[in-house]
Amino acid sequence: MNKKISEAILDVLKYSVAAYIIVKILAFSYIFAHNIVEIEQWSYLRIWSAFGEEVNDYHIFLIYGPVIETIIFCVILSSILTRFFSSKWVFIVLSASMLSALHLLSEGTGYFTFMYTSSLGFLFAFIYWKYKEKYSSDIAFLITTIIHSFYNLLASIA
Repeated sequence: MNKKISEAILDVLKYSVAAYIIVKILAFSYIFAHNIVEIEQWSYLRIWSAFGEEVNDYHIFLIYGPVIETIIFCVILSSILTRFFSSKWVFIVLSASMLSALHLLSEGTGYFTFMYTSSLGFLFAFIYWKYKEKYSSDIAFLITTIIHSFYNLLASIA
């Protein structure tokens, strides 16, 4: 197998699992903080239930969402911001912030949604920038979208 393809596959697996672990650590921290502050105690089993969110439209969750979000928050935003800023960190912070803001528009979202979408936004923007510098924006788009989709798959089954 081509060395670049095997590296990309390993990166997809590595970053998808890293994203999954980040969200589970954030979920544990959120539940732990809630149990300290609030009178009502939450079960730690909520870490694995994604806070009761059910996914009914897997094609949106696994394909359309990651593709559209990567196009908007990585490809388009990167092409606009690189005209004005030379720092990759401006792009990464703005991309993560805008992704979080989009997810906060849904009814019933709160601090936990902000924490995990901004963390994942940082990770996805960083991956996009890394692959854009290393290869091209096409490869960066493909890898970021696959990682995002694979993370969504892991989050929906575990």
